[in-house]
Amino acid sequence: FIAILLINHYLSACASGRSAGVVVFVAPTKILLSQQGESILKHCSEHTAFRAYSQDLVSVDGSALNFWSAEFWKKQLQLFNVLLFVPEILRVVLERKFLRPSDISLVILDECHNAFGDSAMCVLCEQLKPLSDVGSSSGDEMYPRILGLTASPIANKDGNAISSIAKLEEIT
Repeated sequence: FIAILLINHYLSACASGRSAGVVVFVAPTKILLSQQGESILKHCSEHTAFRAYSQDLVSVDGSALNFWSAEFWKKQLQLFNVLLFVPEILRVVLERKFLRPSDISLVILDECHNAFGDSAMCVLCEQLKPLSDVGSSSGDEMYPRILGLTASPIANKDGNAISSIAKLEEIT
């Protein structure tokens, strides 16, 4: 529910010119990505256009990750205002500089308690480390805000929710 409200807020701000960039939603599995996409389609503004990219390394139109180009992503940014990714795909897209932080207004990390160790979500958070200054800019480049969602903050060995939350806050 919180994610839907925030997505609608950012899409409204973008439509009115107060904000620029797409909303990026990250979920750890293709099934969760599909469920979240359905929810976004059902509850977000009628002007919401989204696309999902999952761990089979292929987008819904069948284009393979290895054949994506800067031109492909430029078109995606023109066509869609919400992009849904599994962490590994977004990590690769950012690593190849197909998307820049200034292209994104908001990043929502679903199941963010998975951002530990060398997981793709943790690596992704490290890539987005400059984003720790919420809504800040570095030089000419603007950085998006990040919202981490979890219903299960206890993911570390000691089972301590407070230390798990503190570790999540350190990496984002």
